[in-house]
Amino acid sequence: GFASEATEIGDLNTSNLTRRLNQIEWGGGTSIMPAWELALDDYDEEFGGRPKRDRPIHAVLVVTDGEASDWEQFLPVLESADAHRIFVVAVVGYDEDNAKSHSRTVDAYSKVAASNPNVKVVSFDSVTDPNEIATDLTTMLGA
Repeated sequence: GFASEATEIGDLNTSNLTRRLNQIEWGGGTSIMPAWELALDDYDEEFGGRPKRDRPIHAVLVVTDGEASDWEQFLPVLESADAHRIFVVAVVGYDEDNAKSHSRTVDAYSKVAASNPNVKVVSFDSVTDPNEIATDLTTMLGA
C-alpha cells in the first residue's frame, strides 16, 4: 500500500480487489517510493531469475491522493514503464487545502501517461468508497 508507510497488502486479483481496498487505512501522509521499492523487490524475488522475455507483465496499481511527498522521485519510474512493466495510477480524494499540490502531481502523472501507453492515470476526484473504486478499477482493467 502507498501511504505514509509502505504496507504489504499482497497480490491483487479480481477476486480480492474489493477486500484489499477495504483494508487500506485512508488518511495520513503519502509516499510512493517506499511501497514501489517493496513491489519491485517482491516481483524481482519471484520472477527475477527468469529471462525478461519469460517473466509475466508486472502490472502496478498505485492508489494515491495525488499529494505524495515524493511524487517527483516517482516520475522517472513512470517514465520507464514499458510493455513488461505497466502502471495504473488511480488518484482518489481531493483536499481543497492542497488543491495546488494535488493538481501539480496529477498533471505531471497525466503528462507521462499522454506520452507512454504503458501508463494510465484515472482520477476518482472525491470518491473514497473502496467498493466503488474497486468496481471501477476492475471494470477499467477488463477483469
